[in-house]
Amino acid sequence: APKPLSDSAVKVASVEGCERAVLAFGGFGRKADVAVQSKKLRDMLEMDKEWMVVGDAPVTLAQYNDPFTPPWKRRNEVS
Repeated sequence: APKPLSDSAVKVASVEGCERAVLAFGGFGRKADVAVQSKKLRDMLEMDKEWMVVGDAPVTLAQYNDPFTPPWKRRNEVS
């Protein structure tokens, strides 16, 4: 990956591979949206016999659009 600019808040780090459950949703991905979608994902996993929820696992938010994309076209994921 290219190195971020020196005055940027972006940090690049290697992460060991793993399997994660993902829930996609639209909109801006505000903190309240992430909290709702994270709970929905955890609730879905609680009912699934093939997956196990790890209680202290951090929630990851992935956002795929530039800031100017309208909310109805935005794609986000919690995992």
